[in-house]
Amino acid sequence: MLRDMFEYSDIRDNSIIEKYINEYSRRIEQWSDDVVEQYVKELLEDLLLFVYNNNSYYRKILDEAGYDTCKKFDKKAFSKIHILEKNEIRDDCNLIRCIEMSDVAQIHVSTGTTGGEIIYMMYSFGDLYTRDGAIEYYPLVNIEKGDIVANAMPYEMSSSGLSFHRVIQNFSKSTVIPVGKGGFYSEPMKTLKIICDMHCNKVITTPSYAAYLAKVAKESNFDLSKNEIEIMWLTGEGCSDNFRKRLEQMWGCKCHFYYGSLECGALGIECTEHEGYHLPNASVLIEILDVDTGEPLEDGEIGEIVVTTLTREACPLIRFATGDVGYIENELCECGNRSKRLFLRGRKCEQIEFDGKSYSPIYIEQYLMECPEVGNDFRFVINNDHIVIQASFNNEYGEANKNKIARRIASYVEYSTGVPNKVEFVDDFVYEGGKTKRVIDNRKVGE
Repeated sequence: MLRDMFEYSDIRDNSIIEKYINEYSRRIEQWSDDVVEQYVKELLEDLLLFVYNNNSYYRKILDEAGYDTCKKFDKKAFSKIHILEKNEIRDDCNLIRCIEMSDVAQIHVSTGTTGGEIIYMMYSFGDLYTRDGAIEYYPLVNIEKGDIVANAMPYEMSSSGLSFHRVIQNFSKSTVIPVGKGGFYSEPMKTLKIICDMHCNKVITTPSYAAYLAKVAKESNFDLSKNEIEIMWLTGEGCSDNFRKRLEQMWGCKCHFYYGSLECGALGIECTEHEGYHLPNASVLIEILDVDTGEPLEDGEIGEIVVTTLTREACPLIRFATGDVGYIENELCECGNRSKRLFLRGRKCEQIEFDGKSYSPIYIEQYLMECPEVGNDFRFVINNDHIVIQASFNNEYGEANKNKIARRIASYVEYSTGVPNKVEFVDDFVYEGGKTKRVIDNRKVGE
């Protein structure tokens, strides 16, 4: 059976993954911490030898770091390996490719949350159909045969929709409906109708699109209570816990966060406790590095999230800087899952700094979403000495009171966060598809 599972993956040696599946099962939660640690070390040794032998860029940076691929994993030497930045793979689409183009099965593009030049990411057949999904996280992603899943993620050049689609079908053996995120065949009312008509019990989408679908349903007098959704997975965008709670009220279901990126794949999975993202130890190694020095930080310290993909063949990432900020917590979660938890603090480039302190927009959003007068559309315009919170208005509270309410909310947010702000109620929010841009940075460097 395992041989059949790995029929698409003959470029990189699969013996390590096979060994651990045979000895300990495909479900990583059944492994001890020591077994997981040894598994990761063996994959790292195999990965570094693989990239050294198949890619000139990686050979160069490993030599510069003094890393000997013929020896056991060296944590100290590993920490000296060059940090791979997004601009490097933007500038050269073949920089980290470790296989022949004839072995590339699929190519995706991304500009990331902050935009800019596109990034090309390539995948082998093994990457797509075998390696990243070989080890399961069933208690965290409990999709199984008999479930009907509405996949409301982009399907075009983005990898997100197709990635979830493959995992749902190939590994969970459940039914997937590719509803997408807008377009001719996936316009919102069609999406709402098929979710109800086909009795979908699980949905994967972005927070902003979930809110938009609920808005369309309300404006069209579509009875959203007819849905049978049990769990909605939210991914692709930063989202506060209070906004998640709003979505749960709108849809009448439980919502869980799923953290990942086009470049890296899955990076964190939220359990029912909603206390951070459990790390997917079978496929990635995550480090937290000081934003200024690049030095590794201890658990509990906030820094940039840096990722090494453990199982990739086509374009493995070695110490890749995501641009996201967070910290790792090592205390055992109440759910019983033994893996460490990651707590996100937003994008590095979007942190708001006042009086020597740094604030995440998600942190500010958390308090904003406590105000029922604020609608579900909002954005933060960052200036040098304050922010402007532009938000939609809940008309139930009366147009005549808008200015008074805006001043009260601004005072509450500043009192709660320490960030000077002004609240403006605006009506020009238009859903444009893709990732919703919550932050507009008008800061001028040097002023």
